[in-house]
This record gives sequence, C-alpha cells and structure tokens, in this order.
Amino acid sequence: MTLERHYDSDIGSTKDHACSCLSKRRVAVATLGCKVNQYESFALMGVFREKGYRLVSFQEKADIYVINTCTVTARSDYQSRQLIRRAWRLNPAAAIVVTGCYAQVSPSALEAMPEVTMIVGNSGKMTIPARIDEYIHGNGKIQVSSPDQSHGFAFHPVDDFPGHTRAFLKIQDGCNARCTYCIVPQARGGSRSLSPEQVLREIRRLARKGYRE
Repeated sequence: MTLERHYDSDIGSTKDHACSCLSKRRVAVATLGCKVNQYESFALMGVFREKGYRLVSFQEKADIYVINTCTVTARSDYQSRQLIRRAWRLNPAAAIVVTGCYAQVSPSALEAMPEVTMIVGNSGKMTIPARIDEYIHGNGKIQVSSPDQSHGFAFHPVDDFPGHTRAFLKIQDGCNARCTYCIVPQARGGSRSLSPEQVLREIRRLARKGYRE
C-alpha cells in the first residue's frame, strides 16, 4: 500500500526541462492494459483538451508524455518502462508523467528512472493537467495516494473515443476479493460502481452522440 509522498529535492534538472517546454502544450498519451485504463485515458485526454493542450500521437515529439501503465504481469511493467524510454528518446526535454497501476503499486521503481518527471497514482489521474502546473511551482515527483482513501465511484464522462467505432463506459472499479495471484485491490482499492440509473443515462447520452455500440 502506498501513501501520499511529496519530494521537492528529487526533481533536479528534470524540473527545469519541464518548465521550459510546457508553454508549447503538446501532449501525447499512451495506454497499457485493460478497458478501464483505456476509458480513463480517453477521459484524461478530454481534460487536457479543456485545458488548451493539443493532443498528438505518441510517436510524435510532444512537450508532455503521459504513460497510463498496467502492472498485471512483469511483462507489462517492462512495457511501461519501454514506453518511458521511448518518450525520452523522442524528446529528452519533455515532461514524462507516469500514472496507472504500475505507478500506484511501484512508485519507487519509477522514481529510480531518471527519465520520469512525475508519478501520479490512480486516484489522481484526472488531475494530471493541474498537477503539472503545480509541479513546476515546487510540488514533488511522487504523488501517489492509497486507493483505499478514495471514497465512492469517481466518474468522468467521455465524449469522444478517437480511433474507435464503439464507445466505452466505465461502470465499476476495484475489487473486494483478496486473491493471492491478483494485484487489483492494491492497485485500485475496494469495489465501487456507477449506479444503474447513471449507467443508463450515459448509454443514452452516448447513443445520442451517434455511437451504436
């Protein structure tokens, strides 16, 4: 279980790089793992758009790279680290923000990577655009709270699913079981769900936007 930690002294020159590039406001988001992660990435991209950022492909040079990670297997941890290094090669001066389940359960492993600018846990994922601005003004590299500190179901509506003809709808998060082989409770906390009434409202809203599935 990871508790919230803020480090001001660990930032070093990476913070200076972030300060110099954020005014350009180009952001690229990469997603690993389940449909829940994919939905949250689409929601996060919507928040970035609202803040005036321009979304670009992860294959392009960006000012901010966000990697929404998975940690179900050692392979997914490795793929997350690969994406971090790929982002750094595309633009060594970019701010590289790592979030998702790998960031939630293993922030110290990511902190050891010099390419990483900021580590944000699952509960803070939608606040990343605001946290980037705060980071420039002195907040720390690791910003991970225990998922059990999240109360209720944090729902973030999504209007657009680029590259997909089907809409996604996140209706549940976390798990109350404690299976020895599964890391979901540590990464996402206890089970909580969207109400049936809100599920139906969202389905109707997405249908009105033209999504047939």
